[in-house]
Amino acid sequence: MHVFMRGFSLLLSYKVLFVFIFIFFVHSAHASVKRLIHPSFQQVAQDCQITPQVHVNSLSGYIRALELSNWYRHDNNMSFLPLCIDLPIKISSYECAIPVQAVPENERFTVHKTHKASQRRAHCHNLTLSPGSQNIIMTEQTKAYVRGALMFLSENVAYSTFIHELAHFAFFAEEYPMRDELKTSQCRFPQDRFSAPNMWASPKGQVPTQYASKHPFTDLYKRWLKDEPQLAKYVHQACSSTTHNWYTLVPDKFTFLRYNDITYIPSVYKYMWQAQIRGGRVATYH
Repeated sequence: MHVFMRGFSLLLSYKVLFVFIFIFFVHSAHASVKRLIHPSFQQVAQDCQITPQVHVNSLSGYIRALELSNWYRHDNNMSFLPLCIDLPIKISSYECAIPVQAVPENERFTVHKTHKASQRRAHCHNLTLSPGSQNIIMTEQTKAYVRGALMFLSENVAYSTFIHELAHFAFFAEEYPMRDELKTSQCRFPQDRFSAPNMWASPKGQVPTQYASKHPFTDLYKRWLKDEPQLAKYVHQACSSTTHNWYTLVPDKFTFLRYNDITYIPSVYKYMWQAQIRGGRVATYH
């Protein structure tokens, strides 16, 4: 009987310990969730605010465009986005060539890849683009990158890379370490309504929550950074300089903007992406 009571007492102690551990993790998770509050958004978009035009110049390009379109249409992770991907209505006869000469300095600022091959700009001939449009151009000779409202994709591009590039149409910036010329483009200061939604800046020496900015999500950043005891963990090192601190809302996360083979899109980024499109803060062809 004595042995039984000791065993029962030990089991009860383990149960009590388990309950305390469970409560601790629930409380910690709840506190974490409270930190990540953002305005609500439509989880499943019922409309198409934007429909990029897809261009192909080969049967293999058409097949890849069909695959990307199908994957996107059935991807529940992207159902929040009021953006549709239609199939091309024809196989065009355009030709895209990557020049062998160096890229002029003023054209380098919109390069969205660190790979050297993508530093060479593709030039497409016999391709008609509509004003105000966004364009996805399938080619055989280029890496994936976005230049304004033009997205160039190779015919073997991965779906995750396609989603990564699609975010650049809404001005989302890269989150991996950037070259100096890319910093010039993506770390522009002062910021305005067309700045990258996933990065926010304030001058060094000034309290971030007291800084007035035209960034479209200034209030959201201020709310998140207010009274944050570990403010340094939100600093985006790739853009920060001797004069300005740049912040990100999801530090140290394996997101789709930091690695183009990662599919994780933070909820706050989904909110921002939807807001960018509905607010007309997207790239269009001129």
